[in-house]
Amino acid sequence: MPAPITQYEFARAGEITPAMEYVAKRERLSAETIRDEVARGRMVIPANTVHLAGALEPMAIGVGAKCKVNANIGNSAVTSDIDGELEKLHTAVHFGADTVMDLSTGKNIDGIRKAIIGASPVPIGTVPIYQMLEELGGDIEDMTAQHFLDMVEHQAKQGVDYMTVHCGVMLEHLHLAMNRVTGIVSRGGSLIAKWMMAHRQQNPLYEAFDDLCDIMRQYDVTWSLGDGLRPGSIADASDAAQFAELDVLGELTKRGRERGTQVMVEGPGHIPLDQIQMNMERQAEVCDGAPFYVLGPLVTDIAPGYEHLGLPEKEDVKQGMIAYKIAAHAADVARKRPGAQDRDDALSKARFEFDWNEQFRLALDPETARAYHDQTLPQDTFKSAHFCSMCGPKYCSMKITQDIQKMAADGELVQLAAPATADESNMKRHLVWLVMAAIGCGGAPSSSVTTSGTSEMTTSVVFNAEDAPVVEFEAPVMHCEACAATIVEALKNKPGVVDAKADPESKIVTVAVEEASFDPQTVIAAIEDAGYGEATLVEEVAPIEGEKPADNAG
Repeated sequence: MPAPITQYEFARAGEITPAMEYVAKRERLSAETIRDEVARGRMVIPANTVHLAGALEPMAIGVGAKCKVNANIGNSAVTSDIDGELEKLHTAVHFGADTVMDLSTGKNIDGIRKAIIGASPVPIGTVPIYQMLEELGGDIEDMTAQHFLDMVEHQAKQGVDYMTVHCGVMLEHLHLAMNRVTGIVSRGGSLIAKWMMAHRQQNPLYEAFDDLCDIMRQYDVTWSLGDGLRPGSIADASDAAQFAELDVLGELTKRGRERGTQVMVEGPGHIPLDQIQMNMERQAEVCDGAPFYVLGPLVTDIAPGYEHLGLPEKEDVKQGMIAYKIAAHAADVARKRPGAQDRDDALSKARFEFDWNEQFRLALDPETARAYHDQTLPQDTFKSAHFCSMCGPKYCSMKITQDIQKMAADGELVQLAAPATADESNMKRHLVWLVMAAIGCGGAPSSSVTTSGTSEMTTSVVFNAEDAPVVEFEAPVMHCEACAATIVEALKNKPGVVDAKADPESKIVTVAVEEASFDPQTVIAAIEDAGYGEATLVEEVAPIEGEKPADNAG
Protein backbone atom coordinates (compact mmCIF):
# COMPACT_ATOMS: atom_id res chain seq x y z
CA MET A 1 0.00 0.00 0.00
CA PRO A 2 1.47 3.43 -0.95
CA ALA A 3 2.35 5.92 1.73
CA PRO A 4 -0.56 8.26 2.54
CA ILE A 5 -0.51 11.66 0.86
CA THR A 6 -4.15 12.81 1.06
CA GLN A 7 -6.20 13.81 4.10
CA TYR A 8 -8.38 10.76 3.46
CA GLU A 9 -5.42 8.38 3.41
CA PHE A 10 -3.87 9.89 6.53
CA ALA A 11 -7.20 9.59 8.32
CA ARG A 12 -7.59 5.97 7.23
CA ALA A 13 -4.12 5.28 8.57
CA GLY A 14 -5.11 6.71 11.95
CA GLU A 15 -2.96 9.83 11.64
CA ILE A 16 -4.20 13.27 12.66
CA THR A 17 -2.73 15.90 10.33
CA PRO A 18 -2.13 19.58 11.15
CA ALA A 19 -5.04 20.42 8.86
CA MET A 20 -7.33 18.14 10.91
CA GLU A 21 -6.17 19.79 14.13
CA TYR A 22 -6.86 23.23 12.64
CA VAL A 23 -10.33 22.16 11.53
CA ALA A 24 -11.05 20.67 14.97
CA LYS A 25 -10.43 24.05 16.62
CA ARG A 26 -12.66 25.83 14.10
CA GLU A 27 -15.48 23.31 14.53
CA ARG A 28 -15.04 22.98 18.33
CA LEU A 29 -14.74 19.24 17.93
CA SER A 30 -11.99 16.85 18.92
CA ALA A 31 -9.25 16.16 16.40
CA GLU A 32 -10.08 12.46 16.67
CA THR A 33 -13.69 13.18 15.66
CA ILE A 34 -12.46 15.05 12.58
CA ARG A 35 -10.09 12.24 11.69
CA ASP A 36 -12.82 9.63 12.10
CA GLU A 37 -15.29 11.56 9.93
CA VAL A 38 -12.70 12.08 7.18
CA ALA A 39 -11.74 8.37 7.33
CA ARG A 40 -15.38 7.38 6.94
CA GLY A 41 -15.74 9.65 3.90
CA ARG A 42 -18.46 11.72 5.58
CA MET A 43 -16.21 14.77 5.80
CA VAL A 44 -13.75 16.34 3.37
CA ILE A 45 -11.01 18.92 3.93
CA PRO A 46 -10.48 20.57 0.52
CA ALA A 47 -6.83 21.51 0.77
CA ASN A 48 -4.60 21.23 -2.29
CA THR A 49 -1.06 20.80 -1.00
CA VAL A 50 0.03 23.82 -3.06
CA HIS A 51 -2.64 26.12 -1.61
CA LEU A 52 -2.13 24.64 1.87
CA ALA A 53 1.48 25.80 1.74
CA GLY A 54 0.23 29.32 1.01
CA ALA A 55 -2.76 31.35 2.22
CA LEU A 56 -5.25 28.54 2.80
CA GLU A 57 -6.88 28.15 6.21
CA PRO A 58 -8.20 24.56 6.27
CA MET A 59 -11.94 23.97 6.69
CA ALA A 60 -14.23 20.96 6.57
CA ILE A 61 -17.43 20.05 4.76
CA GLY A 62 -19.65 17.26 6.05
CA VAL A 63 -22.59 16.30 8.22
CA GLY A 64 -20.51 16.49 11.39
CA ALA A 65 -19.32 20.04 10.67
CA LYS A 66 -21.11 23.35 10.52
CA CYS A 67 -23.11 24.07 7.37
CA LYS A 68 -20.91 25.75 4.77
CA VAL A 69 -21.68 28.30 2.04
CA ASN A 70 -19.98 28.66 -1.33
CA ALA A 71 -19.79 31.81 -3.48
CA ASN A 72 -19.32 31.76 -7.25
CA ILE A 73 -17.13 34.34 -8.94
CA GLY A 74 -15.28 34.44 -12.26
CA ASN A 75 -15.05 36.37 -15.49
CA SER A 76 -16.80 35.81 -18.80
CA ALA A 77 -16.09 36.67 -22.40
CA VAL A 78 -17.82 40.03 -21.93
CA THR A 79 -16.96 41.25 -18.44
CA SER A 80 -14.53 41.36 -15.49
CA ASP A 81 -10.76 41.40 -14.93
CA ILE A 82 -8.27 40.48 -12.20
CA ASP A 83 -9.08 43.47 -9.98
CA GLY A 84 -12.80 42.86 -10.35
CA GLU A 85 -12.47 39.19 -9.39
CA LEU A 86 -10.25 39.97 -6.41
CA GLU A 87 -12.87 42.46 -5.23
CA LYS A 88 -15.54 39.76 -5.53
CA LEU A 89 -13.30 37.36 -3.62
CA HIS A 90 -12.81 39.89 -0.83
CA THR A 91 -16.56 40.58 -0.67
CA ALA A 92 -17.40 36.88 -0.55
CA VAL A 93 -14.90 36.09 2.21
CA HIS A 94 -15.81 39.26 4.14
CA PHE A 95 -19.45 38.19 4.28
CA GLY A 96 -18.67 34.64 5.31
CA ALA A 97 -18.02 32.49 2.24
CA ASP A 98 -16.50 29.20 3.33
CA THR A 99 -15.41 28.28 -0.21
CA VAL A 100 -15.26 30.15 -3.52
CA MET A 101 -15.56 28.78 -7.03
CA ASP A 102 -13.74 30.45 -9.90
CA LEU A 103 -16.03 29.85 -12.87
CA SER A 104 -14.08 32.02 -15.30
CA THR A 105 -14.80 31.40 -18.97
CA GLY A 106 -13.23 34.49 -20.53
CA LYS A 107 -9.70 35.64 -21.21
CA ASN A 108 -6.65 35.47 -18.94
CA ILE A 109 -8.11 32.66 -16.85
CA ASP A 110 -4.69 31.57 -15.56
CA GLY A 111 -3.77 35.08 -14.46
CA ILE A 112 -7.07 35.53 -12.66
CA ARG A 113 -6.87 32.14 -10.96
CA LYS A 114 -3.28 32.65 -9.82
CA ALA A 115 -4.28 35.93 -8.19
CA ILE A 116 -7.36 34.39 -6.56
CA ILE A 117 -5.51 31.38 -5.11
CA GLY A 118 -2.66 33.57 -3.91
CA ALA A 119 -5.06 35.84 -2.02
CA SER A 120 -7.66 33.36 -0.79
CA PRO A 121 -7.79 31.96 2.76
CA VAL A 122 -10.70 29.71 1.73
CA PRO A 123 -10.65 26.72 -0.63
CA ILE A 124 -10.97 27.51 -4.34
CA GLY A 125 -12.93 25.28 -6.68
CA THR A 126 -13.17 25.15 -10.47
CA VAL A 127 -14.94 23.40 -13.33
CA PRO A 128 -11.93 22.42 -15.49
CA ILE A 129 -13.97 21.85 -18.66
CA TYR A 130 -14.58 25.61 -18.92
CA GLN A 131 -10.92 26.54 -19.34
CA MET A 132 -10.25 23.49 -21.47
CA LEU A 133 -13.07 24.51 -23.82
CA GLU A 134 -11.76 28.06 -24.02
CA GLU A 135 -8.38 26.72 -25.11
CA LEU A 136 -10.08 24.51 -27.72
CA GLY A 137 -11.75 27.55 -29.23
CA GLY A 138 -15.20 26.67 -27.92
CA ASP A 139 -15.73 23.44 -29.90
CA ILE A 140 -16.45 20.63 -27.44
CA GLU A 141 -16.49 18.07 -30.24
CA ASP A 142 -12.71 18.51 -30.52
CA MET A 143 -12.08 17.38 -26.96
CA THR A 144 -10.18 14.19 -26.17
CA ALA A 145 -9.80 12.58 -22.77
CA GLN A 146 -6.16 13.66 -22.77
CA HIS A 147 -7.15 17.31 -23.20
CA PHE A 148 -9.19 17.05 -20.04
CA LEU A 149 -6.53 15.15 -18.08
CA ASP A 150 -3.97 17.80 -18.98
CA MET A 151 -6.26 20.61 -17.80
CA VAL A 152 -7.00 18.91 -14.48
CA GLU A 153 -3.29 18.48 -13.84
CA HIS A 154 -2.63 22.09 -14.87
CA GLN A 155 -5.19 23.42 -12.40
CA ALA A 156 -4.04 21.04 -9.66
CA LYS A 157 -0.53 22.45 -9.98
CA GLN A 158 -2.00 25.95 -9.61
CA GLY A 159 -3.43 24.98 -6.22
CA VAL A 160 -7.14 24.43 -6.97
CA ASP A 161 -8.63 22.68 -3.92
CA TYR A 162 -11.66 20.97 -5.43
CA MET A 163 -12.89 20.37 -8.95
CA THR A 164 -16.33 19.74 -10.39
CA VAL A 165 -16.14 17.04 -13.02
CA HIS A 166 -19.20 15.66 -14.81
CA CYS A 167 -18.22 12.00 -14.92
CA GLY A 168 -21.69 10.62 -14.16
CA VAL A 169 -23.59 11.70 -17.28
CA MET A 170 -23.85 8.56 -19.40
CA LEU A 171 -24.79 8.11 -23.02
CA GLU A 172 -27.72 5.91 -22.02
CA HIS A 173 -29.11 8.68 -19.79
CA LEU A 174 -29.61 11.31 -22.47
CA HIS A 175 -32.98 10.14 -23.73
CA LEU A 176 -34.35 10.58 -20.21
CA ALA A 177 -33.76 14.34 -20.40
CA MET A 178 -35.23 14.98 -23.85
CA ASN A 179 -38.78 15.73 -22.67
CA ARG A 180 -37.82 17.91 -19.75
CA VAL A 181 -39.18 21.44 -19.46
CA THR A 182 -35.68 22.89 -19.14
CA GLY A 183 -33.55 20.08 -20.54
CA ILE A 184 -29.94 19.89 -19.31
CA VAL A 185 -29.09 23.06 -17.39
CA SER A 186 -25.60 22.15 -16.20
CA ARG A 187 -23.04 23.76 -18.50
CA GLY A 188 -20.59 20.92 -17.96
CA GLY A 189 -23.34 18.34 -18.29
CA SER A 190 -24.65 19.80 -21.54
CA LEU A 191 -21.15 19.98 -23.02
CA ILE A 192 -20.45 16.32 -22.23
CA ALA A 193 -23.89 15.36 -23.58
CA LYS A 194 -23.17 17.17 -26.82
CA TRP A 195 -19.78 15.43 -27.14
CA MET A 196 -21.40 12.01 -26.62
CA MET A 197 -24.10 12.70 -29.21
CA ALA A 198 -21.54 13.97 -31.72
CA HIS A 199 -19.30 10.92 -31.33
CA ARG A 200 -21.91 8.32 -30.27
CA GLN A 201 -19.48 7.22 -27.58
CA GLN A 202 -19.56 6.91 -23.81
CA ASN A 203 -18.58 9.80 -21.53
CA PRO A 204 -14.77 10.03 -21.83
CA LEU A 205 -14.50 11.48 -18.31
CA TYR A 206 -16.19 8.40 -16.88
CA GLU A 207 -13.84 6.17 -18.81
CA ALA A 208 -10.80 8.17 -17.64
CA PHE A 209 -11.96 8.31 -14.02
CA ASP A 210 -9.12 6.25 -12.57
CA ASP A 211 -6.51 8.39 -14.32
CA LEU A 212 -8.23 11.52 -13.02
CA CYS A 213 -8.13 10.06 -9.50
CA ASP A 214 -4.38 9.57 -9.76
CA ILE A 215 -3.83 13.23 -10.65
CA MET A 216 -6.16 14.49 -7.93
CA ARG A 217 -4.59 12.22 -5.33
CA GLN A 218 -1.12 13.56 -6.11
CA TYR A 219 -2.17 17.10 -5.08
CA ASP A 220 -4.99 16.10 -2.70
CA VAL A 221 -7.63 17.76 -4.84
CA THR A 222 -11.12 16.95 -3.60
CA TRP A 223 -13.67 15.56 -6.04
CA SER A 224 -16.89 17.51 -6.48
CA LEU A 225 -18.74 14.97 -8.58
CA GLY A 226 -20.87 17.16 -10.83
CA ASP A 227 -24.58 16.51 -11.28
CA GLY A 228 -24.82 17.22 -14.98
CA LEU A 229 -28.44 16.08 -15.11
CA ARG A 230 -29.70 18.03 -12.11
CA PRO A 231 -33.18 19.50 -12.62
CA GLY A 232 -33.24 23.10 -13.78
CA SER A 233 -36.90 23.59 -12.89
CA ILE A 234 -39.22 22.16 -10.28
CA ALA A 235 -41.18 20.55 -13.12
CA ASP A 236 -38.14 18.34 -13.79
CA ALA A 237 -37.33 17.59 -10.14
CA SER A 238 -36.63 14.05 -8.96
CA ASP A 239 -37.02 12.56 -12.42
CA ALA A 240 -35.48 9.45 -13.95
CA ALA A 241 -32.57 11.35 -15.49
CA GLN A 242 -31.54 12.90 -12.18
CA PHE A 243 -31.59 9.62 -10.29
CA ALA A 244 -29.95 7.60 -13.07
CA GLU A 245 -26.94 9.90 -12.84
CA LEU A 246 -27.03 9.82 -9.03
CA ASP A 247 -26.59 6.04 -9.11
CA VAL A 248 -23.43 6.47 -11.20
CA LEU A 249 -22.16 9.15 -8.78
CA GLY A 250 -22.62 6.64 -5.96
CA GLU A 251 -20.42 4.18 -7.85
CA LEU A 252 -17.79 6.86 -8.49
CA THR A 253 -17.80 7.93 -4.85
CA LYS A 254 -16.67 4.46 -3.83
CA ARG A 255 -14.11 4.24 -6.63
CA GLY A 256 -12.68 7.64 -5.74
CA ARG A 257 -12.20 6.63 -2.11
CA GLU A 258 -10.62 3.34 -3.14
CA ARG A 259 -7.99 5.35 -5.00
CA GLY A 260 -7.26 7.55 -1.99
CA THR A 261 -9.14 10.73 -2.93
CA GLN A 262 -11.62 12.83 -1.00
CA VAL A 263 -15.11 12.96 -2.52
CA MET A 264 -18.17 15.17 -2.24
CA VAL A 265 -21.21 15.12 -4.51
CA GLU A 266 -23.16 17.94 -6.15
CA GLY A 267 -26.90 18.33 -6.31
CA PRO A 268 -29.82 18.58 -6.61
CA GLY A 269 -30.78 21.99 -8.14
CA HIS A 270 -34.43 23.00 -8.47
CA ILE A 271 -36.44 20.90 -5.98
CA PRO A 272 -39.87 21.63 -4.45
CA LEU A 273 -39.82 21.97 -0.70
CA ASP A 274 -41.65 18.70 -0.08
CA GLN A 275 -39.03 16.72 -2.03
CA ILE A 276 -35.91 18.00 -0.29
CA GLN A 277 -35.81 15.46 2.52
CA MET A 278 -36.29 12.55 0.13
CA ASN A 279 -33.49 13.83 -2.10
CA MET A 280 -31.11 14.28 0.84
CA GLU A 281 -31.81 10.83 2.22
CA ARG A 282 -31.50 9.16 -1.17
CA GLN A 283 -28.19 10.87 -1.90
CA ALA A 284 -26.80 9.89 1.50
CA GLU A 285 -27.76 6.26 0.91
CA VAL A 286 -26.57 6.01 -2.70
CA CYS A 287 -23.33 7.91 -2.11
CA ASP A 288 -22.48 6.29 1.22
CA GLY A 289 -22.77 9.47 3.28
CA ALA A 290 -20.47 11.60 1.13
CA PRO A 291 -20.90 15.35 1.77
CA PHE A 292 -23.59 16.89 -0.43
CA TYR A 293 -22.59 20.09 -2.22
CA VAL A 294 -26.12 21.40 -2.58
CA LEU A 295 -26.76 23.67 -5.57
CA GLY A 296 -29.65 25.56 -4.09
CA PRO A 297 -32.00 23.94 -3.63
CA LEU A 298 -34.29 26.36 -5.42
CA VAL A 299 -37.84 25.57 -4.35
CA THR A 300 -39.65 27.81 -6.83
CA ASP A 301 -39.01 29.16 -10.32
CA ILE A 302 -40.75 32.54 -10.11
CA ALA A 303 -37.85 34.72 -8.92
CA PRO A 304 -35.71 35.75 -11.90
CA GLY A 305 -33.54 38.60 -10.74
CA TYR A 306 -33.06 36.80 -7.43
CA GLU A 307 -31.58 33.81 -9.25
CA HIS A 308 -28.69 34.30 -11.64
CA LEU A 309 -29.55 35.93 -14.94
CA GLY A 310 -26.01 37.00 -15.63
CA LEU A 311 -22.50 37.03 -14.23
CA PRO A 312 -22.63 38.04 -10.55
CA GLU A 313 -21.14 41.39 -9.63
CA LYS A 314 -19.89 42.52 -6.21
CA GLU A 315 -23.33 43.43 -4.84
CA ASP A 316 -24.83 40.17 -6.16
CA VAL A 317 -22.14 38.22 -4.33
CA LYS A 318 -22.88 40.12 -1.11
CA GLN A 319 -26.66 39.65 -1.26
CA GLY A 320 -26.33 35.97 -2.10
CA MET A 321 -23.88 35.40 0.72
CA ILE A 322 -26.07 37.06 3.34
CA ALA A 323 -29.14 35.05 2.29
CA TYR A 324 -27.32 31.73 2.38
CA LYS A 325 -25.40 32.49 5.58
CA ILE A 326 -28.71 33.11 7.34
CA ALA A 327 -29.98 29.74 6.12
CA ALA A 328 -26.75 27.93 7.01
CA HIS A 329 -26.55 29.49 10.46
CA ALA A 330 -30.19 28.63 11.14
CA ALA A 331 -29.37 25.02 10.27
CA ASP A 332 -26.37 25.01 12.64
CA VAL A 333 -28.50 26.36 15.49
CA ALA A 334 -31.20 23.76 14.82
CA ARG A 335 -28.61 20.96 14.68
CA LYS A 336 -27.05 22.31 17.90
CA ARG A 337 -23.55 22.58 16.52
CA PRO A 338 -21.03 23.56 19.22
CA GLY A 339 -21.06 27.31 19.75
CA ALA A 340 -23.58 27.95 16.96
CA GLN A 341 -25.97 29.93 19.17
CA ASP A 342 -23.32 31.96 20.97
CA ARG A 343 -23.52 34.81 18.48
CA ASP A 344 -27.33 34.83 18.61
CA ASP A 345 -27.28 35.04 22.40
CA ALA A 346 -24.66 37.79 22.42
CA LEU A 347 -26.60 39.84 19.90
CA SER A 348 -29.87 39.33 21.78
CA LYS A 349 -28.18 40.55 24.96
CA ALA A 350 -26.92 43.62 23.09
CA ARG A 351 -30.43 44.29 21.77
CA PHE A 352 -31.96 44.17 25.24
CA GLU A 353 -29.24 46.42 26.61
CA PHE A 354 -29.64 48.85 23.66
CA ASP A 355 -25.96 48.46 22.85
CA TRP A 356 -26.33 49.50 19.23
CA ASN A 357 -22.63 49.38 18.33
CA GLU A 358 -22.33 45.83 19.65
CA GLN A 359 -25.40 44.85 17.63
CA PHE A 360 -23.79 46.25 14.50
CA ARG A 361 -20.52 44.43 15.24
CA LEU A 362 -22.22 41.06 15.69
CA ALA A 363 -24.53 41.38 12.69
CA LEU A 364 -23.97 39.28 9.58
CA ASP A 365 -23.94 42.54 7.64
CA PRO A 366 -22.73 45.30 10.02
CA GLU A 367 -22.68 47.99 7.34
CA THR A 368 -26.31 47.44 6.36
CA ALA A 369 -27.45 47.19 9.98
CA ARG A 370 -25.79 50.50 10.85
CA ALA A 371 -27.05 52.21 7.68
CA TYR A 372 -30.61 51.03 8.30
CA HIS A 373 -30.53 52.39 11.86
CA ASP A 374 -28.97 55.68 10.78
CA GLN A 375 -31.55 56.37 8.09
CA THR A 376 -33.86 57.76 10.76
CA LEU A 377 -31.60 58.24 13.79
CA PRO A 378 -28.18 59.24 12.41
CA GLN A 379 -26.85 61.28 15.35
CA ASP A 380 -24.30 59.64 17.63
CA THR A 381 -26.51 60.32 20.65
CA PHE A 382 -28.98 57.74 19.35
CA LYS A 383 -26.29 55.02 19.55
CA SER A 384 -27.01 54.96 23.29
CA ALA A 385 -30.75 55.62 23.08
CA HIS A 386 -33.09 53.06 24.61
CA PHE A 387 -35.38 52.96 21.60
CA CYS A 388 -35.35 52.85 17.82
CA SER A 389 -37.50 54.66 15.27
CA MET A 390 -39.98 51.78 15.11
CA CYS A 391 -41.44 52.29 18.62
CA GLY A 392 -39.98 55.58 19.75
CA PRO A 393 -39.12 56.42 23.36
CA LYS A 394 -42.50 55.57 24.93
CA TYR A 395 -43.58 52.33 23.30
CA CYS A 396 -40.46 50.16 23.23
CA SER A 397 -41.33 46.81 24.80
CA MET A 398 -37.74 46.14 25.91
CA LYS A 399 -37.51 49.54 27.61
CA ILE A 400 -40.85 48.88 29.33
CA THR A 401 -39.56 45.48 30.46
CA GLN A 402 -36.48 47.13 31.93
CA ASP A 403 -38.76 49.50 33.85
CA ILE A 404 -40.69 46.50 35.18
CA GLN A 405 -37.45 44.81 36.24
CA LYS A 406 -36.43 47.96 38.11
CA MET A 407 -39.80 48.04 39.86
CA ALA A 408 -39.34 44.43 40.87
CA ALA A 409 -35.86 45.14 42.21
CA ASP A 410 -37.31 48.01 44.27
CA GLY A 411 -39.94 45.70 45.73
CA GLU A 412 -42.86 47.35 43.95
CA LEU A 413 -44.25 44.15 42.43
CA VAL A 414 -46.71 42.05 44.42
CA GLN A 415 -47.02 38.33 43.91
CA LEU A 416 -50.60 37.19 44.33
CA ALA A 417 -51.08 34.22 46.63
CA ALA A 418 -52.39 31.13 44.88
CA PRO A 419 -55.96 30.11 45.84
CA ALA A 420 -56.21 27.26 48.26
CA THR A 421 -57.76 25.07 45.58
CA ALA A 422 -55.22 25.93 42.87
CA ASP A 423 -53.73 22.46 42.66
CA GLU A 424 -53.71 20.07 39.71
CA SER A 425 -57.28 18.91 40.31
CA ASN A 426 -58.54 22.48 40.49
CA MET A 427 -56.91 23.35 37.18
CA LYS A 428 -58.53 20.32 35.60
CA ARG A 429 -61.86 21.45 37.09
CA HIS A 430 -61.58 24.73 35.20
CA LEU A 431 -60.96 22.81 32.00
CA VAL A 432 -64.02 20.66 32.61
CA TRP A 433 -66.14 23.74 33.22
CA LEU A 434 -65.02 25.06 29.84
CA VAL A 435 -66.12 21.80 28.26
CA MET A 436 -69.44 22.01 30.08
CA ALA A 437 -69.97 25.54 28.83
CA ALA A 438 -69.27 24.40 25.28
CA ILE A 439 -71.48 21.28 25.21
CA GLY A 440 -74.15 22.24 27.76
CA CYS A 441 -74.35 20.59 31.15
CA GLY A 442 -76.31 17.37 31.03
CA GLY A 443 -75.59 16.68 27.38
CA ALA A 444 -72.62 14.33 27.80
CA PRO A 445 -72.84 10.60 27.16
CA SER A 446 -72.90 8.35 30.20
CA SER A 447 -69.68 6.79 31.44
CA SER A 448 -67.86 5.98 34.64
CA VAL A 449 -65.08 8.18 35.94
CA THR A 450 -62.85 7.19 38.86
CA THR A 451 -59.67 8.40 40.50
CA SER A 452 -57.97 5.06 39.95
CA GLY A 453 -57.84 5.58 36.21
CA THR A 454 -58.14 8.23 33.54
CA SER A 455 -60.64 11.05 33.77
CA GLU A 456 -61.49 11.05 30.06
CA MET A 457 -65.26 10.84 29.78
CA THR A 458 -65.09 8.30 26.99
CA THR A 459 -63.27 5.78 29.20
CA SER A 460 -64.92 3.31 31.58
CA VAL A 461 -62.79 2.37 34.60
CA VAL A 462 -63.68 -0.12 37.35
CA PHE A 463 -64.15 1.43 40.79
CA ASN A 464 -61.53 -0.13 43.05
CA ALA A 465 -62.49 -0.10 46.73
CA GLU A 466 -59.80 -2.60 47.76
CA ASP A 467 -62.28 -4.04 50.33
CA ALA A 468 -62.24 -0.69 52.11
CA PRO A 469 -65.32 0.79 53.82
CA VAL A 470 -67.49 2.79 51.42
CA VAL A 471 -69.15 6.13 52.27
CA GLU A 472 -71.82 7.84 50.16
CA PHE A 473 -72.46 11.56 49.80
CA GLU A 474 -75.13 13.52 47.96
CA ALA A 475 -74.01 16.32 45.63
CA PRO A 476 -77.22 18.13 44.62
CA VAL A 477 -75.65 20.38 41.94
CA MET A 478 -74.08 17.46 39.96
CA HIS A 479 -75.94 17.26 36.62
CA CYS A 480 -73.77 15.41 34.09
CA GLU A 481 -70.68 13.30 33.53
CA ALA A 482 -68.58 16.44 33.25
CA CYS A 483 -69.72 17.35 36.75
CA ALA A 484 -68.94 13.81 37.91
CA ALA A 485 -65.43 13.98 36.41
CA THR A 486 -64.72 17.24 38.19
CA ILE A 487 -65.89 15.91 41.56
CA VAL A 488 -63.84 12.72 41.22
CA GLU A 489 -60.76 14.75 40.33
CA ALA A 490 -61.38 17.04 43.31
CA LEU A 491 -61.31 14.01 45.61
CA LYS A 492 -58.15 12.56 44.13
CA ASN A 493 -55.30 12.31 46.68
CA LYS A 494 -57.41 13.66 49.52
CA PRO A 495 -56.45 12.26 52.94
CA GLY A 496 -58.23 9.01 53.69
CA VAL A 497 -59.72 8.64 50.16
CA VAL A 498 -58.83 5.33 48.47
CA ASP A 499 -61.06 5.75 45.42
CA ALA A 500 -64.21 7.54 44.35
CA LYS A 501 -66.97 7.49 41.77
CA ALA A 502 -69.85 9.80 41.03
CA ASP A 503 -73.27 9.16 39.46
CA PRO A 504 -74.94 12.31 38.06
CA GLU A 505 -78.31 10.58 37.71
CA SER A 506 -78.63 9.75 41.42
CA LYS A 507 -76.35 12.64 42.43
CA ILE A 508 -74.50 10.21 44.70
CA VAL A 509 -70.74 10.29 45.24
CA THR A 510 -69.37 6.98 46.49
CA VAL A 511 -66.04 7.07 48.29
CA ALA A 512 -63.88 4.12 49.38
CA VAL A 513 -62.07 5.23 52.52
CA GLU A 514 -59.24 4.36 54.86
CA GLU A 515 -60.94 4.51 58.26
CA ALA A 516 -57.90 5.53 60.27
CA SER A 517 -57.33 8.79 58.38
CA PHE A 518 -60.71 9.57 56.80
CA ASP A 519 -62.77 12.63 57.76
CA PRO A 520 -66.15 13.09 55.97
CA GLN A 521 -65.71 16.86 56.16
CA THR A 522 -62.75 16.50 53.77
CA VAL A 523 -65.07 15.16 51.07
CA ILE A 524 -67.84 17.66 51.82
CA ALA A 525 -65.38 20.57 51.58
CA ALA A 526 -63.78 19.26 48.38
CA ILE A 527 -67.16 18.91 46.63
CA GLU A 528 -68.20 22.38 47.70
CA ASP A 529 -64.87 23.91 46.64
CA ALA A 530 -65.30 22.24 43.27
CA GLY A 531 -68.50 24.23 42.83
CA TYR A 532 -71.19 21.60 43.41
CA GLY A 533 -72.94 22.92 46.46
CA GLU A 534 -73.07 21.65 50.03
CA ALA A 535 -72.74 17.88 49.94
CA THR A 536 -74.31 15.77 52.66
CA LEU A 537 -73.22 12.47 54.15
CA VAL A 538 -75.79 9.81 53.24
CA GLU A 539 -74.55 6.67 54.93
CA GLU A 540 -71.61 4.38 55.42
CA VAL A 541 -71.88 1.16 53.40
CA ALA A 542 -69.90 -1.97 54.26
CA PRO A 543 -67.84 -3.41 51.36
CA ILE A 544 -69.11 -6.52 49.63
CA GLU A 545 -66.79 -9.38 50.52
CA GLY A 546 -64.57 -10.38 47.58
CA GLU A 547 -66.35 -8.10 45.13
CA LYS A 548 -65.72 -4.60 43.86
CA PRO A 549 -68.72 -2.32 43.39
CA ALA A 550 -69.95 -2.34 39.83
CA ASP A 551 -69.45 0.44 37.35
CA ASN A 552 -72.46 2.74 37.58
CA ALA A 553 -72.29 3.91 33.99
CA GLY A 554 -75.62 4.08 32.23
